[in-house]
Amino acid sequence: MSLTTRLLMEFGLCECPLQGGLKPGRLDLTRLMAKAASLPGYGGWSDAIRWDAIEPVLKIRPLGDIHAKAADFEEIVANFGRAGSDLRVADAGENYPRNLEDIGVRESLETEFDTAFLAAWSEEFGASFDDMRRFIDALEDMGIQANQQVLRLPKSELASLTLGGKTLPPEPTSAIVEALLFKPRSRWRETPGGYDDKDRQPWRFRRRLSVLRKPLIQIDESADPIILVAPGLLRSGFGYMAGGFLRGDFPVWQLKPLMRSWRGRRATGAVSTSTVKSPRVSETADGRPSRRWRLRSCLARGSTVTTAMSTSLRGVPKAAGCSLSFHASRSWEAIWYLNIRSQCNSP
Repeated sequence: MSLTTRLLMEFGLCECPLQGGLKPGRLDLTRLMAKAASLPGYGGWSDAIRWDAIEPVLKIRPLGDIHAKAADFEEIVANFGRAGSDLRVADAGENYPRNLEDIGVRESLETEFDTAFLAAWSEEFGASFDDMRRFIDALEDMGIQANQQVLRLPKSELASLTLGGKTLPPEPTSAIVEALLFKPRSRWRETPGGYDDKDRQPWRFRRRLSVLRKPLIQIDESADPIILVAPGLLRSGFGYMAGGFLRGDFPVWQLKPLMRSWRGRRATGAVSTSTVKSPRVSETADGRPSRRWRLRSCLARGSTVTTAMSTSLRGVPKAAGCSLSFHASRSWEAIWYLNIRSQCNSP
């Protein structure tokens, strides 16, 4: 499932009504996906403007093209992107022989992973790694038997799953459901308790409020709510989380104590500033560091600034034969929020 489709699921769950409204057609979804695809780029500009890494001026051209003074992006961001790509290529090359190994069905993976990681996983989810595997296996079997790619199940049914004729243990199963449940919110821009605003912003990496981290989609808030389960998405999310936790990719503030300790031992995903040339601090006429230097500094801290240079936004009001220029910092989020709400026709 593509990033754009996952984003639309997150928006729709929070903004679209269960009854009434308009049913989108294929062309509507295509346009929404195209708009969602540009969110990471505009979000990167927003972050760069917030950190004063690029000049806070945007121009909307008559045909809807969005321009920013991002001349340094191609040169500076490309260096950081290349450093990150080199790390991924090196890691893939080192682990390539594993792709040629014959992988059989294994009842347990307790002997395949470090005990410290398994303990951290259990603390993080309230269930063991094997409990999670069996939970996903049971739902995949259910989908195969029903010959359906998406299952529509009451939450109570998830607590009584069976695998191979045996009922899964209720306590770890309930813990897994709660950990993976994406609950609806009255507004997408609202952040539930225990989460940070960064957990929902589409241009951020490793968000907790994403359908990869929470692939069980709760669509109502009744006593026994309906859960949409796509076994393929569930398996993809499990692989994403397992790899991220194992490599230490997720930020410390998202983790519980044991996983923080594991991350301290294994974290290798961050691009070291030593891999990218770091110039001497240059100053402007008023003695402040130049935007070029601040952009490098932001990237070195791990800011998710991206390289979208010129993309198109349709649906933004514009006057024929003129361009609109304005100062902005967090304005893109508001534009997209209003646009998505109008598309969903939510009250």
